[in-house]
Amino acid sequence: SRWAPARPAGDVRRNGRSAPPEPADLLDRDAETTVLVERAAGGHNSPLLAPRRYGKTSLLRRALADATRQGLVGVHVNFFGVLTQHDVSTRIESAYAEQLPRPLARWFEGIRRTLRASVRAGGGALAVGVELGVGGTAAAGPGLLDWLALPRRLPAPQGVRAMIVFDEFQDVLLARERIDAIIRSEIEQ
Repeated sequence: SRWAPARPAGDVRRNGRSAPPEPADLLDRDAETTVLVERAAGGHNSPLLAPRRYGKTSLLRRALADATRQGLVGVHVNFFGVLTQHDVSTRIESAYAEQLPRPLARWFEGIRRTLRASVRAGGGALAVGVELGVGGTAAAGPGLLDWLALPRRLPAPQGVRAMIVFDEFQDVLLARERIDAIIRSEIEQ
């Protein structure tokens, strides 16, 4: 027989892989969830620190689910494995594209097109296209600050509040480009 290490308490198997519990399965985290949602609703940042395998991701996912039920827009950005500023920008952009509710998703696509304005020259088989990102470079697309500033650009007349979760932030701290300083410069505002 093969030896297999024991799974940490609370860990579940889905599709043959270890995964955090679903938000509804999280027990005894009501107080922490309430604090995180209240801080998000009040427009405050909240760092969440704990050792690995202590349920931070599960807690954050539950807080997002509760915040969404209370009318906040919830977006979960997973930074696991990022190495460059472009990786971080792409993760944020993808999270918005995949998780915003329908009316805001249309608004986001308009913002995305604006930030990724393209210029075409020539015609027929010789057409050449170049993507220019406002605040970014042609190769990288929109800059990190563009995506970080997005919550401040949410349509104000509708009174939209958002809870944006940056999970696995320690990987941002390990990246070579001091990306954490760029992120902190925006979110501290």
